[in-house]
Amino acid sequence: MPFDSLPQAYPKYAYDYAVKDAHTGDAKSQWETRDGDVVKGAYSLVEPDGTVRVVEYTSDKHNGFNAIVKKVGTVKIKDFSRLNTQVVQRTLREKNPELENIY
Repeated sequence: MPFDSLPQAYPKYAYDYAVKDAHTGDAKSQWETRDGDVVKGAYSLVEPDGTVRVVEYTSDKHNGFNAIVKKVGTVKIKDFSRLNTQVVQRTLREKNPELENIY
């Protein structure tokens, strides 16, 4: 039987997760829902310069994929070429307690 002729389940799901690891400094979150051909979601992560990138997106068969990207906060480190991500994220948390509630 060809794949196209098999009955198809209706695509519907929702998920979310968040990571806030004090040991590694990893901090990010994501959520997404799908109902048929409509997908909505968002994710956030700490950038190496100390800002937080927030991406909100939607997708459907009429409008395609659309994303809005926001940058929250101000650049805290001018020269981060010698710093690893863990150091940058730790510095962000220490100097910007208001960002703790994003995750």
